[in-house]
Amino acid sequence: RITKVFERAKTQECRAKIAEHFGYFINAFGKEVSLPYEDNTFQNECTEETYDINNLPKGMHFGHIQNRVYQPPRNESVYLDDP
Repeated sequence: RITKVFERAKTQECRAKIAEHFGYFINAFGKEVSLPYEDNTFQNECTEETYDINNLPKGMHFGHIQNRVYQPPRNESVYLDDP
């Protein structure tokens, strides 16, 4: 892909600019570091039922789990739009 970019460049200055910025791109890979929170593990404190995806109850498919919305009971939560 970079070869096509060089072929389409008309001037030496343009090719030099392409090479310089491609160098920045490759250099960025070498300077990559892990994200600061990558090693953190968050405990699931949700009391919602969990399922084994490979062994779902009869009549349930992955879409049922994926499309669920959790909303705590109104009397156990503080809502921003509390009337």
